[in-house]
Amino acid sequence: MKLNFISMLSAIIIAALISYLFYTIGASYGDKSRLIALCISSFICFATTLGIGIGISFPDNKSALNIRTLALLAFFLLLAIHIPMAIFLYNPAFLIVPAAIVLLIFIMSTNTIFKSYE
Repeated sequence: MKLNFISMLSAIIIAALISYLFYTIGASYGDKSRLIALCISSFICFATTLGIGIGISFPDNKSALNIRTLALLAFFLLLAIHIPMAIFLYNPAFLIVPAAIVLLIFIMSTNTIFKSYE
């Protein structure tokens, strides 16, 4: 496993831009605490999935393909969770719990895939 600095930096910048997009979508509603929770949650989720999917290279092509596919799937699933939250700004627990479950399943699955190909 090798970290690609430029790719990782671009993945983090993309995650920050998506978080800012959610901030601008939800800014018209006025509830800042829910908006901050949405932005922090979206940045952590998207930086993790994009960072692992884009910013890290793996020695084995099979594990790299599986991990990148899983990262893309988790990214779109987390995007589907965060978009309604940005538009409607529900209770932060409705955002944090499903996003954390998806993110933790993604991290555990990535670790399992990586260790199975070692």
